[in-house]
Amino acid sequence: VRLSPVSTQQGPHPFDINGLSGTRIFKGHDNAVLCVKMEDTGSTVEGKWMMTAGEDATARLFDIASGACVRVYRDTREGTNAAAINGVDFSSRGDRVVGGTRFGILLVWRFSDATTLATLSVHPASSITAVQLRGDWVLTASYDRAIKLSSLLPKTRAHAYIGHESA
Repeated sequence: VRLSPVSTQQGPHPFDINGLSGTRIFKGHDNAVLCVKMEDTGSTVEGKWMMTAGEDATARLFDIASGACVRVYRDTREGTNAAAINGVDFSSRGDRVVGGTRFGILLVWRFSDATTLATLSVHPASSITAVQLRGDWVLTASYDRAIKLSSLLPKTRAHAYIGHESA
């Protein structure tokens, strides 16, 4: 993964995150990177972390300043083949990471130590294409043309939003 200057009509514009500038390369995945997400601090202060997800069935946490891969999140379900993780989101304050797989499974990990907290079959037999985490709720999109809002709390009902149709 590469963070690089952005070109504008006025010429290249180097990024500036916490005083860093220029191009930074993040290495660690064994196959294609399918998703990147920078930490959202909810303020004007830039985040410290970047998360990636990939074809190698891992999500990886990187320290933006050093470029180091700090933690690797894996599908630890027994008796299953690990699937590519297409989408990832995280909250360092909420201590959660969520990843949506090619098999429609939502993986939930603890941010601080990569412990698997839950695996949810959100879009059975359909690839999750995007995930968004907000508090105890996760929004997912899938090839099944459904958007689902799922709670990470036990005994809370999920909501499905249907309506996207192929052209």
